[in-house]
Amino acid sequence: MEAKRDGLVREARSEVGIWSTIGVGEVRGLFWNAWERGKEHAKRWTMMDAIFMMMPGERERTIVHVILQIIFQYVMNLSIGLISAMFIFLWNVGSLCYAYGEGLVSGVAFFLLVAVTCVSVVGSYLFALGGTVAAGATYVVKQEQRRLAAGGERRQQRVRY
Repeated sequence: MEAKRDGLVREARSEVGIWSTIGVGEVRGLFWNAWERGKEHAKRWTMMDAIFMMMPGERERTIVHVILQIIFQYVMNLSIGLISAMFIFLWNVGSLCYAYGEGLVSGVAFFLLVAVTCVSVVGSYLFALGGTVAAGATYVVKQEQRRLAAGGERRQQRVRY
């Protein structure tokens, strides 16, 4: 029964082709699902990193240092997650080109177009995110340096038991 259904789906896909609005819509859906999975992985990894940062044994840190470290960790995790999701997406697009029964030239042309688009979207997003985080971190570090230069050194607080 399932083999019959798969045969009918493959036949229908080969009729419309990967270049149709149906094929392009399916590829678009695959891309955004992969994008969301990459972001979800980054969130989970960052949460685990934050939990491990709370473990004892680290030197004393200011709240600014902790926040910056979590932000940088999230950007790194997001980069890894989105790049991994991009490669998985491109693998799925190759499989989808085969499933639609495209010819070699048409399938390769479609795959290359999708690959260039995918790499440009992910690269632009990560470049903009990295630039924003770098500019924000530079601002925060300069403000912290001004505060320390103005005599706002961190006060040591004693914990009384």
